[in-house]
Amino acid sequence: MDELRIRGGHIAVDRTKYNTQDKIRELVRRERTIELAGEGLRRQDILRWKDKDGKMVAETVMNKPLYHMVGTINYDEPDPTRRAVITPPSEVSEKDRLIEQRKFEPYMRYWPIPYTQMEKNPKLVQNPGYK
Repeated sequence: MDELRIRGGHIAVDRTKYNTQDKIRELVRRERTIELAGEGLRRQDILRWKDKDGKMVAETVMNKPLYHMVGTINYDEPDPTRRAVITPPSEVSEKDRLIEQRKFEPYMRYWPIPYTQMEKNPKLVQNPGYK
């Protein structure tokens, strides 16, 4: 992780601050969320990761409205569950920022098998939740 951070112009990880498994896990998740955001791995991460109650992170973050990112970001947010806070300008309404209402069910962890593939191989069975 230090190689990735240093290459990006950041400092190495503070080993005194991240000295337990939980803290290292938090660091890795933050790094993957922020530093690797453009690598195309975010969906897989939130499907794979579970919260403290054993629930897929996707069930929380993908069951909310999706908004355009408008405003300023507070990188000093101390709460680790709110890595960055976006405060939109008051003149931009929530309705104007809304992209879509999202809904995620656990079966959506796996994508449906394309019909063309099922036609080619009759032994394939569609993933649960899809018709």
